[in-house]
Amino acid sequence: MIRIKENESADCEKYGRLEVEVPLKTLVVEVMLPDGSKESVPTYSDQPAEFQFDCHGYETLSAAGDVRRCFRYTPRAEGDYSWRDAHDEVIGGTFHCSASNQPGYVGVSKKDPRYFAFTSGASYVPIGPNACLLRYDALPQSDEHFKTGDQFATLGMNSYRRWFSAMQRAGINYTRLWLSSAYLDARTKYPGRHNFLIFNRLDRIMELARAYGIRVKLCLEHFRFFGDNSSEYSKASFCKELWDERSHQPYRPEGGSLGDWLSSDYWNQKWQEDIMPYLARYQNDPVVFAWELWNEMDCVMAPYEKTLQFCSRMAAWVHRCSPHNMVTNSTGSFDWEGKRDAIKQMAELPELDFGQFHRYIDQGAKMDVCHTDAIDLVVDGVRQMACGSRPIILNETGAVND
Repeated sequence: MIRIKENESADCEKYGRLEVEVPLKTLVVEVMLPDGSKESVPTYSDQPAEFQFDCHGYETLSAAGDVRRCFRYTPRAEGDYSWRDAHDEVIGGTFHCSASNQPGYVGVSKKDPRYFAFTSGASYVPIGPNACLLRYDALPQSDEHFKTGDQFATLGMNSYRRWFSAMQRAGINYTRLWLSSAYLDARTKYPGRHNFLIFNRLDRIMELARAYGIRVKLCLEHFRFFGDNSSEYSKASFCKELWDERSHQPYRPEGGSLGDWLSSDYWNQKWQEDIMPYLARYQNDPVVFAWELWNEMDCVMAPYEKTLQFCSRMAAWVHRCSPHNMVTNSTGSFDWEGKRDAIKQMAELPELDFGQFHRYIDQGAKMDVCHTDAIDLVVDGVRQMACGSRPIILNETGAVND
């Protein structure tokens, strides 16, 4: 990604990425394209950061400058561009777009809507692992044997660099991240307030993906309920921290359920305020394979009708914010017959660009196909979930049992 400041000029390749630092008061810029058309682009707050690693490889992140304001843009046509503050014509700049051999965005194929293709027309088959969660290690409590305390650390960017390098060598071209996971979640207990320092982690990961030729699906959310829940699932490490955050009173309607939260215009807006800084950074970025609204959204503790309505509204909004990237959503594992209708209802929502399903080798599943062969369960799942007029892909798989 090329980085410049106001009044500086740059040459950016077609489908490349440009970041421009602007005055703090600039909230929206207007970009003038070579054909004379105009495009509105949001700005965002950014906190420069420094990554440091100790002798064990554990990462720390610290501020390396004052908070600033920036916008990012991807030119899609060769020629000269200019931009200005949408509310102050004095503030502005220019840049040039030159030719490149980059294939552009991933979208639904115009030749056969069951498949994906780049803007260039070249086919794209997403192959790769979920890299949703980054492990945090418990540090020693003392020199006592096996004792650990309440301090945790992570290898952070070293892990992603190692993973992406190995993925490139294996011919992998896709991965999936959870932006609501502990390592990447810049949101706080208060809607619309963010820890700007945390965004540097995702920025580094996305630039690694750009360098290694990997497209990234960005999953925005994964929590499932509000309030106290004593079930073993509620205590699962992957959702407990986020559940604690979302249970904080300013984030949820007093006395309300998750169903109320999903259907409320006020709380929908608050969620959009939480998500907007991510969209502002990565709107129309070709490295984004797709935006995924919510992991396994049929599993949230709310009536499914309200879940689907929320999905439709938010997918349409994300499309308006990032019109050159696809939008999708996911449902829980397809391991019993009753799941079929729920998955197809989600996959066929007109506001989504393609359908997804999850399926695992699971000895406890009600469907025999999930008990033995990993290939058979995938092929069977694609055949049953096929929408005809759009792609359907396997979003998660693996083995539940040892």
